[in-house]
Amino acid sequence: MIKNKLTSILKSNFKYLAFFYKYLRLKVLYIVMLSVFVSLLDVLSLSMFIPLFEAASGGDGSKKHSVIQTYLDQFGISLTINNILLIMLIFFVFKGVARYFDVYFRARISAFFIKKMRIRLLNLISNLRYSKFIMTDQGTIQNVVSVEAAGVLTAYQLYIS
Repeated sequence: MIKNKLTSILKSNFKYLAFFYKYLRLKVLYIVMLSVFVSLLDVLSLSMFIPLFEAASGGDGSKKHSVIQTYLDQFGISLTINNILLIMLIFFVFKGVARYFDVYFRARISAFFIKKMRIRLLNLISNLRYSKFIMTDQGTIQNVVSVEAAGVLTAYQLYIS
């Protein structure tokens, strides 16, 4: 009972993810994990503004960034303006590198996806009986292979973003 309900909820809410997963397998999960990693680096770099503002205003290390202070103390780093700016720079550089790989991997996956889809469509067309192929409008075939496949790629890119 519960398993059937959970399965129906997942199918209704993630049917498009299942469709893309059918073509791309684990590549979809890699993209999601890479996006989460980029977001985590973004959060870490932006969270360093709190101790930066406090250090710039001459604060004494209040509770607002006690977690950050605890982690930095483990590495022997004091919260000075220079150290905070250096840590922020490191986080932003790592985020930029991770974002570059995210965009690069998405472009590679998009090219792979459209190629795989077009090859599958052409294989399906090649399996048509000759009499059926002759009767089919050639413009429709060309439209499906080029325009409609590109539309599915656009749907994938929008879904992933």
